Formats: sequence, C-alpha cells, structure tokens
Amino acid sequence: TLLFQPPSIRWHLALRIEYLIFFLTTIPFVLFLQVLYPKDIHRWFTRAVIGLGLIFSLFLVADTLTLSYTSTAYQLVYLFQIVYYFSFLWRIIAKRRTGAFYIGFAFFIVSAAIIIETLILQNIIEAVSLSNFLPIDQISSFSLLALIVVQAILLANLFSKSFSRVETLSIELEDTNINLEQSERKYRTIFEDSKDIIFIADLDGRIEDVSPACENILGYSHRELVQMTMFDVIKDPEDSLRFQKAIIDQGSVTNFDSELRRKDGEVIHTLVSATPRID
Repeated sequence: TLLFQPPSIRWHLALRIEYLIFFLTTIPFVLFLQVLYPKDIHRWFTRAVIGLGLIFSLFLVADTLTLSYTSTAYQLVYLFQIVYYFSFLWRIIAKRRTGAFYIGFAFFIVSAAIIIETLILQNIIEAVSLSNFLPIDQISSFSLLALIVVQAILLANLFSKSFSRVETLSIELEDTNINLEQSERKYRTIFEDSKDIIFIADLDGRIEDVSPACENILGYSHRELVQMTMFDVIKDPEDSLRFQKAIIDQGSVTNFDSELRRKDGEVIHTLVSATPRID
C-alpha cells in the first residue's frame, strides 16, 4: 500500500502505481543478490523473478476489477520466492559469504512484511494498527525502507573491506618492489664483480649482456659483444652445434669443454655452464 496519495493523482492511477511497485519490487533485490553472490543464486531463479514481474505488470492496462484478481496470484509468487531465499540463505551462511548476516536480516524483515500483508489481504487477520505512526496494513512500505537501509549498510561494509584490501595490497606491492630492487642490486654486484666470463644470451645465442670480465679476457668491448652471438666467440663450429643441441635436449649445460677465440685471435680453453632464465 502507498504511504500517501497526492490529491493531484487520481485513485485508479495511484492504484496502478501501487500494483506496479508490488510486481517489480523483487526484481532489483534479486539482481542485487546476483551481483553479490553470482555462484550461489541460480540464473533460472533470477530470470523467473524478472519474467513473472514483467508479465504481471502487463495487467496494469486491464480494468481495475481484473487487476485486483492478480494480487492473490502474485502473493503465491512471493511465497515461492521466500521458500527459495531460505535455501539461498542457507548456502551463503554455510559458505560464510561476506554480508550473509545483513542479507539474512533484510530477508527476515521483508518476508515478515509479505506474510503479514498476505494474511491481511486474505482476511485471515484484521488490519489492526500497531500505532498511529505505523499501521500494520502499511508495514510493507516500511519493510522496503528497512531493506534499502540494510543494503546501504552492506554496501558500505563491502566498500570498507575493499578499500582495506587495496591498502593491504599496496603495502605488499611496495614490499615486493623493495625486495626486487634489493635482489637486483645483489645480482648486479655479483655480475659485475665476478672474475668469470658471464654471458646473458637468448635461445638463438644472441648476446644481450656480458660481465666486465668478458671484456678483459676476450678483448672485445661491451658494445662489440652485444652485437655478436655466443657462436661468434666459440672457436670450433662443431662445438657451437653440440652446445646448442645440449641446451635444447637437456635444458642446461654444465662444464661444457670448449675453446673461445679472443679478439686478437688467441684461443683460450674454457669450461662453459649455461642455465636458461625465464622472464
């Protein structure tokens, strides 16, 4: 029922607005639950609630007498929804979903209002006023207000948790970045201070970076080396093929016996170890 009827609205129009609210009230609620708990509320139920609400709304164009007969039928639809929501609440409470308590409280208020008003409309109980402020035949209007308040509290709680989670993730990301920077500095120190030849190359052998020891031992500058491949500095082409095959077959190579050619043509004997690095 409506809380009030403005004088400018005719009675039959006010009645149709009341029935429109009656038919469509549950649609925003079920869509709200579908967004919050997509894994717990069945899509067929959401479609049924929307479909039935829209179908019954078509009776608004009928005469007032025909429209009045739809009330009892749609009350059965409400009772069907209440039964389903009981099972839905059981699922989200059992799974400890966020906001289950708030949804349960809102459902209790709305269900109580629907049952009371249904009993009044069926003349099973008398429409006795609880007080001058809250007539019992208008309890559905106040239950709708209570539902909106509960939903607002639930959304505020979800937003609060989301902001808290974002703040936590920001702190964790900052700590991760600090750890990565420290690891990078350690790696760079080891790389630059090593007395061994260290190559960083791709799967085709193209050199991407070298340790300072490479420049000292092989005689090439850093700029020259990053324009070469590993196979350019390996003396024997057959060693290059065996090295490449070992990397492909075994995934890594340890103490591969090979000879490298310096820039001045001098040959040096080496044991090469290689490990793939996955970025």
